Amino acid sequence: MSVEISVIITAYKERPFLMEAIESTLNQTLSREHYEIILVSNYMNANLEEYLNANMVKWLKSAEESQGKKIMEGLSIASGNVIAFLEDDDIFRSDKLQRVQEAFMSDGDLIYYHNLTNFIDGDGNEIAGRPVIEQFIRSVERIGTIRYSYSGGERHNPYREFDTATYNLSAIAVRRRLVSENSEIISSLKLGMDTIMYILAVRMKGVIMVDAVKSSSFRFHQQNTSLDSAVNSEGWVERIGNTMEMMYENRKAFYDLAKDTDAKDLIRSTAHYYFISLIFHNIINRRSGRLSNLINVFSYLAHSRISEIIHRKDVVYYSFLAAINPEKARKSYMDRRAQIALSVGAGNDEGMPTSH
Repeated sequence: MSVEISVIITAYKERPFLMEAIESTLNQTLSREHYEIILVSNYMNANLEEYLNANMVKWLKSAEESQGKKIMEGLSIASGNVIAFLEDDDIFRSDKLQRVQEAFMSDGDLIYYHNLTNFIDGDGNEIAGRPVIEQFIRSVERIGTIRYSYSGGERHNPYREFDTATYNLSAIAVRRRLVSENSEIISSLKLGMDTIMYILAVRMKGVIMVDAVKSSSFRFHQQNTSLDSAVNSEGWVERIGNTMEMMYENRKAFYDLAKDTDAKDLIRSTAHYYFISLIFHNIINRRSGRLSNLINVFSYLAHSRISEIIHRKDVVYYSFLAAINPEKARKSYMDRRAQIALSVGAGNDEGMPTSH
């Protein structure tokens, strides 16, 4: 079966790494006759437009902020039967698309592909990623490339530990039908697309492949979703708060998916994380008073497992502190986020999203 790939690059605002991302898709070992490149961005200028046209890159100027809606806009002009994603600050290795094509050609039931990644900083230097992801990478490298599905249900999946294959959208490629048949869900989400693609693959009971080769790079830098160069400024606080609010808005979609999906534990943990985001959003943006903060912490305790509470003791601490002294809780949390933002590459350990 022929496999033609559409690479959808989503971009937001003018960012310094976009050209490097595009160039990485142009410099592939796979012949251009087997893939196309589509840029969906709400930023465009004459020089960029000229460059895209000269390199036969399709492009759309989008008015959407939502990453899900940008993906659907890209799909509307895509001709490939496999969709590979690339965020505007990540890069593909030169053999990435060759590996994607070979994977989907070799298995007609394959619906979701995820490669391992390098982690790089703003200058392209390799750095350490989140410990939980580094552990996942080491596990896959030890075992080798794996393929599995949830056709027998969650309990019968021997690779449940590899649910961490949800990180970084740029490491993911899927059958076109996974996107087209779930357009409503995808369009409703503003971020978290890496996780939702995996969950949709689980729900469709297709084969999931984790390639043991690092064929893309995931960049941490001062303009990531969880990081910002204007650390501890009001703009930075607003950015973090808005991100948390969008994550909380995703929660309903994940709860709805849990009703008819085998990977209920994965979905539950994601929705639980989004609830935590709401708590911190309220503290940062002064959206709730002392009583509301107290109610939030008891609600969190009531709906959380003991292991979750132990793992995220900070949620209880900040919620109780906000019930006593909201401004002190806000300042303390802002200071903590500032320290994380300044140590780029280690910042996501405390629970901020892995997507950009």
